[in-house]
Amino acid sequence: MLLAIVPLVVLAGLRRLAAFQGLPRLSDAEAPPTPQSGTASATSVEVPPAGDGADGEYCLFGPNRRKSPITDIAEDFWMLALNESGLSAGDISLYGCSVPKMPLYFLERVQALSHKKVHTFNFQGSYMWEYYRQVLPAPVWRALMEGNPGWNATAGNEGQTEARNWVVDFAKANFSDHDLLKITDADYTWRRLGPYDVSAPGKYHNTRAATIVTGDAEMGEEYHKYLVAFDEPYWEEMVGSNFTLCPGGDSAWSMRFYEAIMAGSIPVIKSTEYDIGAAKVWALWDIPYKYYILDSGNELVYRQDWVEENMQLFIKYQTFREGDLHPPHSARDAQLARQHPDLVPSRPH
Repeated sequence: MLLAIVPLVVLAGLRRLAAFQGLPRLSDAEAPPTPQSGTASATSVEVPPAGDGADGEYCLFGPNRRKSPITDIAEDFWMLALNESGLSAGDISLYGCSVPKMPLYFLERVQALSHKKVHTFNFQGSYMWEYYRQVLPAPVWRALMEGNPGWNATAGNEGQTEARNWVVDFAKANFSDHDLLKITDADYTWRRLGPYDVSAPGKYHNTRAATIVTGDAEMGEEYHKYLVAFDEPYWEEMVGSNFTLCPGGDSAWSMRFYEAIMAGSIPVIKSTEYDIGAAKVWALWDIPYKYYILDSGNELVYRQDWVEENMQLFIKYQTFREGDLHPPHSARDAQLARQHPDLVPSRPH
């Protein structure tokens, strides 16, 4: 395992890790970023160019997708939603096979939880993974990752690698004792940031480590069952939070953005470039969700009307409850309609 090997092979890295508390190069005294409200829009990302061929060439999810799954968990949930709906994959629109979908039974379990707000902010997710990618030399990182199924071997200090750094800084500056920080891949080098920090090694559901947790290195049935299991403590904390921090991951998006919406929590991002800039999920950004962008000067204010509007949009476009719908003026549909009018039939909104 990675965490068992790192101390044996990276002497220089150990000196930094031993003193690790959040992000060591930033001062605790730095002022917190200020928020701005935003609406997801296709104008914030580049629409991938349309090519030749049928709709299936452009699908991001389902049996007609043209490449490997964007993530196994997002693919699994999309297929569960499709199977639950009774629709045929061959009849799904370009938009429908390009936007992440969630099954209604899962949404119903989230809605059945108590939505009493007990946190202002929460973040639950990996961070040490991103940190190690920054501090370990690229050859060491690649050597450590070799043979670990499902682990991306990317290394370096490129902007996307640092996409989650702001979460630690924001927590230090803004979290109170009643908020929640849960680093799901915390190891022995992590030092708790305060009473709100419940991070602990090996304690929480962590889909990135699913092959290790399940012992299913072949990514078979046990692996996929673990990915789509209902992690009730995770959802309880999110539905109990006014705001959820939603940094990007390996690329500029995260399922957490729409999970927060499904949980009735308002997403907070820092950068459209690194948090919601992934062109491959253009269909998600076409949904006019309400959320906050930091560094804009607006105060973070919980808005129940935003929560309700976001939920309506989520049900309409990220489930199949009302059929295969897409937002009006979807950027990619419009582009394809111009270039290949025979491939993009009119779809209901």
